[in-house]
Amino acid sequence: MKNKQRGFIVPILIALIALMAVGGGVYVYNQNKIEMPVDMTNQVQNTNTQNNSIATSDWKIYLNNEGFYEFSYPKYATTSFAGSVISEIAVFLTKDRYASFTVTTSPNDSGLCKSNPYDYGLSNITNRKVVENNIEEDGNRYRHLSMTEKDSQEERYYIIKNNFCYMIVERMIYSDKIDSQVKSDLSQIFTTFKFTK
Repeated sequence: MKNKQRGFIVPILIALIALMAVGGGVYVYNQNKIEMPVDMTNQVQNTNTQNNSIATSDWKIYLNNEGFYEFSYPKYATTSFAGSVISEIAVFLTKDRYASFTVTTSPNDSGLCKSNPYDYGLSNITNRKVVENNIEEDGNRYRHLSMTEKDSQEERYYIIKNNFCYMIVERMIYSDKIDSQVKSDLSQIFTTFKFTK
């Protein structure tokens, strides 16, 4: 009888250990991303609108001559830059980095513009909702991924231009703890993004 009980317990223990390892891997992966989303769904505006110009008129301007783009961001935000084959500028709108805007550029053959970071089959586990569509902004067509889960939001915009892949990401986590002005500012940064070539 004891051998039968052992035979039953061992597979259950192995399954529990495997489940904990997968869960730990997902947790570590999510913690190591420079992230934190924002809800931009149906809020993309024309960059030439008068309201946007007034709201962002006293913002700083980030100009990337090598990547041929620029965008504006609030004066209170902080920035971080990483460069190599893939370069990235990150703008953080909160001290805890729960609200951020990043632009990543990579040679267009790197596969970055074809990627879908949410395509790991974990949607049932994490209650993640992802919507993919194409949007037009300032005469450019972007591939758009919108992700929401629990208290996190992320908007991703992909485009290939000037022999680069551009991935633009707005992230916000713990959105219930983020000030409404910060949310509004974050949703406006993409509307100021434009190519200089």
